[in-house]
Amino acid sequence: MSEHNWCCGDRLNPPIVARSRRSISFEFHILLTFHSRGMLCRHSGFWHKEIDMEDRTKTSLIALRRILRATELNARSLARETGLTTPQLIVLEIVASADRVTSKAIAKRAGVGQATATSLVDKLVAQGLVTRTRGVQDRRVVWVSATGSGRALLAAAPDPLQKTFATQFETLPDWQQAMIVATLEQVGAILNAGSLDAAPLLASGAMADFG
Repeated sequence: MSEHNWCCGDRLNPPIVARSRRSISFEFHILLTFHSRGMLCRHSGFWHKEIDMEDRTKTSLIALRRILRATELNARSLARETGLTTPQLIVLEIVASADRVTSKAIAKRAGVGQATATSLVDKLVAQGLVTRTRGVQDRRVVWVSATGSGRALLAAAPDPLQKTFATQFETLPDWQQAMIVATLEQVGAILNAGSLDAAPLLASGAMADFG
């Protein structure tokens, strides 16, 4: 596709600003994706919409609902298999990945506040999955370590949904990753969710609700 076939309203017309070859290639991939899904057709050198707005809105809402449903089902599966919430399992994975770690480091890796991380660790300590010990040289430092029971639980636990997403997302080509990120950010803006505080995990509710 040449540079003169890009979107402006219902037809894909020339943009005013110049773009790099990388940008043009990215746009071309987007058009091919839409075309393969029956969302665009080409006629007389231009691309046109092929489905009406109502159908497109319904398709988008169905896709969103499927994501929400997958999140709910995964959270239930984790709770059933492990007795933990998704955030608790993520924290346990962070702790088990090292011999010992501080609550501050846990908070940074999980993308949550330190108070939330401490609350999540409290739950894991109560279940005998991690332990806390004070530093020998500096008694102000509190180290968190996974117990044998905690590591055994992790080995038998199903993967949390964000791990499945990350594994597959990272295999996609760069242009497709960029398209997905841009689309998801736009969806968040449409839903007035762009300014909401969120951790990098797929789970229902706020992180603080799981502590």
